[in-house]
Amino acid sequence: MKRKPKRRLQQLQRRRRKERENLKMELKERVGSVIEKSTQASTQFERWFRESWRTVVFMALLFVALSIGFLMYALSGRASKETDTYAFDVPAASSTGPLAERALDGVLVDASSTRLLPFGVMVENNIEAWPLSGPAKANLVFEAPVEGSITRLFLLFDASTAVDRIGPVRSARPYYVELAESIGSLYAHVGGSPASLALISKLADFRDLNEFSNGQFFWRSPERSAPHNVYTSTDELRKAAEQKSFVVKDFRPWEYVDDIASTQPSEPDVADIVIPYEGAYKASWHYDPETRLYTRSQNDVLQKDEDGSVVTARNVVVLLTAARVLDGEGRLDLRTTGSGEARIFHDGKASKAFWKRRDGQMMTFESVDGLDVPLARGTTWISFLTSPAAFARVTADTRP
Repeated sequence: MKRKPKRRLQQLQRRRRKERENLKMELKERVGSVIEKSTQASTQFERWFRESWRTVVFMALLFVALSIGFLMYALSGRASKETDTYAFDVPAASSTGPLAERALDGVLVDASSTRLLPFGVMVENNIEAWPLSGPAKANLVFEAPVEGSITRLFLLFDASTAVDRIGPVRSARPYYVELAESIGSLYAHVGGSPASLALISKLADFRDLNEFSNGQFFWRSPERSAPHNVYTSTDELRKAAEQKSFVVKDFRPWEYVDDIASTQPSEPDVADIVIPYEGAYKASWHYDPETRLYTRSQNDVLQKDEDGSVVTARNVVVLLTAARVLDGEGRLDLRTTGSGEARIFHDGKASKAFWKRRDGQMMTFESVDGLDVPLARGTTWISFLTSPAAFARVTADTRP
């Protein structure tokens, strides 16, 4: 009775030894198989390489050449971004149809595209928001002071213009509302002063686009801190105009000519213009006879958009008007109706003139003889000054 358990134990031990031996054999076979396959693969690779080494070398050289080419392209792209670029006005559309003047800037375009809704955007000019996005691509710009001795811009774009980023968008002011109404443009802004919002509520058919109630047409950039981070684009403004069924208003455009130098008596050539806003907001323009454009600087630094485009204009207009303080915050109201003195610069020349505007109508410019002052085709930049002393210092560096 005692021998049976011992015999069973011995049988169990022999069975386990046999299983271990079988496992070792199986492992050896698997390892051998892997080694054999590796050897075969290695042999096949050596045979393939001997037969195809020329192709391998060619492909390697081609890969190196493509890598070098891609690197050079990337570096050239970076260099081009750092080079000054100019948003020149296109003189005419590529269409073979009849051409007509675009109302905002007089540029000749296909006649079918002249009745488009202008897009207007309130853009701040606070030094904390520099560089801005959009001034270099605008067709028409109004510049005026706001509270705190800072200037603010009203950028106007023809609906055929494509601008991916415009801003930072800021709040409305009553005198800009009046200008938007006179042109019949869409007016994009982020809130507004009490006076401006009250005025908007009273205007019939005003094409208002307040970000507070139309946020889907704006976005906030994570790269900027509030309140300097609200942006829009012409695509978003176009969507808004379509959804809200904004209609186009006819307005009397200015007179535009191709060779303005021969049509308007002027003072001696002026190479540089200084617009003496306060502090860092002092603006200046320098005329380049090669391009027939004025390039703009702020605080003695060449002004560029965020994408590197240099801010230029074909016409620079400086107006003298009156201003009054509206509230304890220092908010202003500038007079945009009636008349006042003006200086008009184009093609390196300066002209004395007067500006005039009736309520609800587009501003006009008249010479001292009462004739319409023509402008060159292209972007016009209009700056308001409220100090006669500052207005007297506008022209600087008169050429001999």
